[in-house]
Amino acid sequence: MNKLKNIIYLIGLSIVIMLTGCSDIDDEITNIGYGRLFSPTELAARIVNKTSVRLTWNAVKGADGYNIEVFANGDMSFDGAPVLSFNNITEIPFIIEGLEGESDYSIRVRAVGSATAESKWAAVTVKTDAEQIFLPVDPDELKATEVTLRWTPGQTGTEIVITPGNIKHVVTAQEITNGAATITGLIGETTYTAKLMNGAKTRGTLTFTTLIDLGDATGVYPEDDLIAILDAAKNGDAFVLFPGTYNLGAYDITKSLKISGYKSNDKPVIYGQLTCSSSVNSLELKSITFRGDETPSAMLGQFFNILVGCNLKTLSINDCDIYNYANQLIYNNTSGTIGDIIITNSLIHDIEGSGGDGIDFRGSTLGSFKVENTTFYNGFRTFLRMQAKSGPISFTNCTFYRIANYDNSNNHGLFRVTDGTTFEVKNCIFVETGNATTSVTTAGNFCRQSSNMKATTSYATNVYYSCYQLWVGLYTSPSACSASEVNPQFKNPAQGDFTVQNIDVTAGDPRWLK
Repeated sequence: MNKLKNIIYLIGLSIVIMLTGCSDIDDEITNIGYGRLFSPTELAARIVNKTSVRLTWNAVKGADGYNIEVFANGDMSFDGAPVLSFNNITEIPFIIEGLEGESDYSIRVRAVGSATAESKWAAVTVKTDAEQIFLPVDPDELKATEVTLRWTPGQTGTEIVITPGNIKHVVTAQEITNGAATITGLIGETTYTAKLMNGAKTRGTLTFTTLIDLGDATGVYPEDDLIAILDAAKNGDAFVLFPGTYNLGAYDITKSLKISGYKSNDKPVIYGQLTCSSSVNSLELKSITFRGDETPSAMLGQFFNILVGCNLKTLSINDCDIYNYANQLIYNNTSGTIGDIIITNSLIHDIEGSGGDGIDFRGSTLGSFKVENTTFYNGFRTFLRMQAKSGPISFTNCTFYRIANYDNSNNHGLFRVTDGTTFEVKNCIFVETGNATTSVTTAGNFCRQSSNMKATTSYATNVYYSCYQLWVGLYTSPSACSASEVNPQFKNPAQGDFTVQNIDVTAGDPRWLK
């Protein structure tokens, strides 16, 4: 009996202790909750526009606003006076502007209110990027051997450093006032990077390519007979086309050629189609607009048509605008040997795809296919159809808009690689691909089925938005292609302006990124 009493006593004592403990905890929480505001949580800082900081944090219950202090160091010591302070801020996120480039900052935020004491500080560190006060190069101030660089007048700099060549130009007081300096002694058709320095800090970085110094190249003008000139060319000849319109028709490339436009901002327009039916070492095309609709009622089928007997080692397409063809960008339905195809910095659009696929290889062998910094929009059936034996295939930093949108059962979607190779899609953006009204439920997908993707794949940091049937087929989850859904907020896609207005999007063709 005594034993039973002891057990009951111990149980009762335990209950009393637990209740007393809970009461203490409740009192403590009550005191913390009402003694002062909680500190902001999930405080994060992100650099935008090089030298501005975008602060985000979770809103604090009961706060009327927030105080923010910025210190010119990265050690969160918060000694001395802040270089910037903001009181009673109510907007989240909050943008801090007016910071120096390439500098470390410590930033702290606390909640404030009229009814409750302010919170403790929440802190974060951040380092700004190099400034960018250079203005775009005026095409009229860019020549073969010199360039005028401009920046915000009155902004200080000590020197301009240009590479390659390690050219150093000391900035004068007058040039600071004018916000302009002319650099001479450059080499034609060379890509340079200029940095405006203020001591050890970079205030602006700009890349430009000097115009063609004709040298051994032949200048061609709109009034010239382009066909006759190319027919008479020798193997390896280079031609520079001045602005204007040229009619080429379906022209067969039989020798190595380099054909360039004189000005990137005023490209010559060639109405025509290129074909290949013989052995050619290389074909380089740069800064040219190609159109297939000289006769709209008889639109040319392909931009580049590979025919029997073609053995082309290198095809390079750089800074070209290619559009208004009926079926394919590149077509190969025969035997032969193709080496490397490189497409960079180009705009390719309005290729209908009613009778073929965009990049369409059904025969031959291909060394490699590399596409980067390029925008594709409006058209195509299947975008890539690679049924030829191929080496590495890659798409990097590309923008795709309304691609693979043809309503047809032969629309196998974006990518079809049916031979073993490596296949990479990295940092690309896909918007409104596929077809919203098609009766073919698999049209416009990333890849229709496993037999369509025999390659060893690699996907990274891709973005998609408002696409149709994209994840129907081989890939049923965006994560399988390292893709996340984010609206890029294109500025005016109907007019070919794909400027990304969502600062959280960093994928796609760099020309559209702020």
